Amino acid sequence: MSNRTSLGHTSRSRTLLGTLLLIVAVIAAPQLTLAHSHLKASDPDKNATLTAAPPHVALTFSEPVELNFSAITIIAPDKSRITADQISHGKDGDARVLEAPLTMAAAAGTYIVEWRVLSADGHKMKGSFEFSIRP
Repeated sequence: MSNRTSLGHTSRSRTLLGTLLLIVAVIAAPQLTLAHSHLKASDPDKNATLTAAPPHVALTFSEPVELNFSAITIIAPDKSRITADQISHGKDGDARVLEAPLTMAAAAGTYIVEWRVLSADGHKMKGSFEFSIRP
């Protein structure tokens, strides 16, 4: 009988341990997914309608991004591409911010901002958003 009790106790312990590990995995999985950097804000805002060309594009991420592996490209209404060549971490040097001055003509239409970054944790990300200029 003592063998049965010991085996039953071991089996219950393994079941309990397995259940606890499953619970930890379910709780931790969303946190791991959220750990990657994502775009929190932009200037101009997504889908903004402006009356003049913006002086810059600024992107704010949830985590630091690597400046040397980042790119910002503006696609104009005529499909021409303007690649920002002076990207910085903004006035305050915040590594979560990418900022690029724009010196483009204020033609009316919809512009697409495409961005590509390497987050400090080594994950590549890219995305885009639009804004419009109305006369």
